[in-house]
Amino acid sequence: QWMSRRRLISAHGLPTPKLITYGYGVVLEEIVPYHLRALVLSPGGPQMRLLSGLAQLAAVISQLGFAPIDLFEDLYSHGEDVVLVDFGESLGPPGIAEPTNHVFEQLLAALESWHVVLPVEAVSCLHNSFFSFCETSKGTIQ
Repeated sequence: QWMSRRRLISAHGLPTPKLITYGYGVVLEEIVPYHLRALVLSPGGPQMRLLSGLAQLAAVISQLGFAPIDLFEDLYSHGEDVVLVDFGESLGPPGIAEPTNHVFEQLLAALESWHVVLPVEAVSCLHNSFFSFCETSKGTIQ
């Protein structure tokens, strides 16, 4: 199930770690060097590229019908991307939730819990990016 979720997410354009090999309950992947939260909190504020990656992640996860728990707590980056590294139980199976803006609301809550203060224009841009990615992913969000 873990590998199936990983392949599905990767097939929908989200970055995942380079897979080296897997089998017998072991997965060997590249090490993605940066914890995303640390990059977002680095001096100078979060880069729009990272915020856009977060909006894309939220959109694809929503469109695939995942109902994640703490999706935004375990994300990594190579520096300018957003890489999902955990495809386990906290992500859950696809197709169990209707596509809504709930995952986007989780994103905003995560940023708030990290004490990231975004100007209204940046939140609006994130919102527009989320809906734009949703439209190109699968359909419309309710």
